[in-house]
Amino acid sequence: MLHVMPSWRARLDRYHHRNIDAMPGDPKECRFHAVRCAQLAAEAKTADMRATFLGLSKQWEKFATELEKAHAFIEQGDADFRRVA
Repeated sequence: MLHVMPSWRARLDRYHHRNIDAMPGDPKECRFHAVRCAQLAAEAKTADMRATFLGLSKQWEKFATELEKAHAFIEQGDADFRRVA
């Protein structure tokens, strides 16, 4: 059974509703999409479809890595701010 992740709109609404100052985006969710695209590539009927899904898979992995870097940068900034304050 395929697990469906909540929509971005729903997540943003939850952040806004709770007044949480957080950057949306979950690297685990991105990696989930990367794996799913790789699965679709393996099942693709044509070379073009396979290449498209493999490309999407790589982009999802790249996005996950970039999100991890961004989260780390924000956390470091928060830690620096708390040290100064």
